[in-house]
Amino acid sequence: MKIAYITHETFFPPKGGGAVRVLNIAKAFAKKGHEVKLFAPYGDLYSGEKEIIPDVAFIPVSKIERFKTKNKETAYIKFLFSLTSLLIKEKFDLLFSHIAVAGTSGALVKTIKRKPAVIDLDDIISGLSGISFVQRYGPPFEFFIPVFYDRVICMSESLAKRVSMVKKDHVFVVPHGADFGLFYPGGESRKERHFVFSGGIEKHDGVDLILMAAKELIDKYPDMKITILGDGSELSRNMELSRELGLSSIVEFKGWIEHERVPEYLRHACAGIVSDRRRAATEVALVVRGVEYMASGIPVIAPDHGGTRELLGDDGERGIIFRSGDYPDLASKMAWVMDNPDEAYNIGIKGRKYAEVNYCWENNAERIVKICEAVYREKSS
Repeated sequence: MKIAYITHETFFPPKGGGAVRVLNIAKAFAKKGHEVKLFAPYGDLYSGEKEIIPDVAFIPVSKIERFKTKNKETAYIKFLFSLTSLLIKEKFDLLFSHIAVAGTSGALVKTIKRKPAVIDLDDIISGLSGISFVQRYGPPFEFFIPVFYDRVICMSESLAKRVSMVKKDHVFVVPHGADFGLFYPGGESRKERHFVFSGGIEKHDGVDLILMAAKELIDKYPDMKITILGDGSELSRNMELSRELGLSSIVEFKGWIEHERVPEYLRHACAGIVSDRRRAATEVALVVRGVEYMASGIPVIAPDHGGTRELLGDDGERGIIFRSGDYPDLASKMAWVMDNPDEAYNIGIKGRKYAEVNYCWENNAERIVKICEAVYREKSS
C-alpha cells in the first residue's frame, strides 16, 4: 500500500510521546513493505531531510516548534490548510491520521477522494488548550471527527468509551509501548532516593506538584534527589519555584534530552513520576512516560485518572496511585517508596513483567498495521 501518514506532531527534533508513537507505527508499516509518506510539521533542526527514519519519507508541511511557537492554535489552522492542499494532490491507497488535529484535514480529504482511512487517537489536544473556548468545545469536536473514518484506534479503554458515535466493532484499543532494547531494569534493588520525571512541562503536566511535594519531604529526607527531564512553556516558572522553595540542592532540571538518553536516568531511579492534573485529555491518557517507567522496572507514581488505572491497576498492584492534584498525597507516596525500597522495587518488577506482555512497541504497532491492511482489503474488494 501507499500510505499517507498525517500528524500534527513536530519532527526534527521529535518531542513527546505522540512523536514516539508515530515513529514506531511508521516503522512497522515500512517493515511490512508498505510505502509510507509522513506529512508533519518540522522544527529548528530540519535541514531538508527526505526521510524521517529509513524507508519512511518525510513531507514537511509547516514549521511549528512544540514548546516555542506562539499562538499555536493559529499555527495549526494554517498547518491544516497546507496539509489539505498537499493531500488532495497526493496519490495514496490508505490515509492514516494521528489524532483529530491532522484528522480534521484527513476527514475532508477522505470525503473528497473516497479513500480508506483510519484514525489513531492517542490524545485530546484541545482539552489542554490555554484558551477556555477551545478547552470547552474542542474535545466534543475531537470525539466527533472519528465518525468520518473507517476504523478508529484508541490508546486506552477510557478514551475508546468516549468515541460513542462510532460503531463499537470499528473501534480498537491499542496502547502505547516501549522499546525493551532501550528501556530495561538496572538490575539492582533501588535504595537510592532518586525520583525522575520525563516529558513535557506544561501547566497540565503538574511538575509544580512534584516540587511542592518535595518541599514537604526535604527536611526528613535531605539525601533525596529529583531529576526533571523535558522542556515546555512552564520550565522556567518551575525552575524559579524550585529556587523559591529551597530545593536547588535536590532538584535538577536537565531540559530536553534525546529520547535514547532517558533510560540512563530511569535505570538508577527509585520511582518515575506522572504528575498530570485532571483534564479532558489527561483523564483518558495512558501516557508513554508511564509505560517507559514500567519497562525500566521502576515503580510508577501516578494520579488516579482513568487511563492511569488501566496502566497500573489498583494502588500497589503494579504502580502507586495518588489523588490527582493533591501534592501532600503525592509526598506521602514518595515517602513510602523511600521508606520501603524493597517493596517498591517489587512493584516495579511486577510492572515490568506486565509491560512485557501488554506494552511492546513492536507488537502493538504491528497490530495497528494489521487493522489498516484489513481496512484496505475490505474497501478494495
